[in-house]
Amino acid sequence: MKKLTLALLSSLLTLAFVTPAFAQDTDRSINSYNREVAVQYSVLRDIGEMGAGILVDFGKALKPGISLVGEFNLNRFSSMEESYTQVAGGVRFGRMAGSRSRVFAQVMAGPQTSFGSTGFAIQPGVGLNTKMGRRVDAKFQVDFPIVKWEGETYKQVRVSVGLGLPFGSR
Repeated sequence: MKKLTLALLSSLLTLAFVTPAFAQDTDRSINSYNREVAVQYSVLRDIGEMGAGILVDFGKALKPGISLVGEFNLNRFSSMEESYTQVAGGVRFGRMAGSRSRVFAQVMAGPQTSFGSTGFAIQPGVGLNTKMGRRVDAKFQVDFPIVKWEGETYKQVRVSVGLGLPFGSR
């Protein structure tokens, strides 16, 4: 648990110091996010336990600033010897915050499977893409899944950090 938290904090600190050095070339616009793909390291907190995993998401703009998005997330809880798997889809609203960063809010929904059962999750979240290179972003995201599973409601928190690849006009 301590190693996981330490790894996440060191990744965020590294990202904070490295990002400005990479963001020296041209500016980015909201049209740069016409299509996007991201791969992130994620940490999910549920019922007092922490699980580490991977999050892969993608998006396709309907119009500038509004995208249809989908994701696949897998978190492994070694203390419970269990994995949580989630597939979700929804909508993302983004806005440029300066010439090199985009902030976004999203709402997603989909099934979450754990302990051999499948529940349904509604997942609001927020995040930030910061330009690191011509076609690479650092991506930070926080989601708040609310899962209805076997008659109970569980409130989770997931923090993710990784790389995003925006595709679109400059």
